[in-house]
Amino acid sequence: EPVLRQVVNAFVHDRSRPEAMGVGLKTVHALCTRCPLVMTEDLLRDLTAYKKDKDKGVRMASRSLIGLFRELAPGLLEKRDRG
Repeated sequence: EPVLRQVVNAFVHDRSRPEAMGVGLKTVHALCTRCPLVMTEDLLRDLTAYKKDKDKGVRMASRSLIGLFRELAPGLLEKRDRG
């Protein structure tokens, strides 16, 4: 979890550039694909909030994270994101 938290703190926040946010979310997706237990419910809720961001790359990366957790651990997602 510390590696995941470091990636999120460094790349995924409101003041970072959209390209950096997209890369950060894709990195989180890759980490969670290999080890889904590192994701917490609160962190996933924060990351899926970017699904309505104005940048298309950030939106798509956030939605791919939602799609991943629909398959792996739908209980971590909010009810409206479970599909």
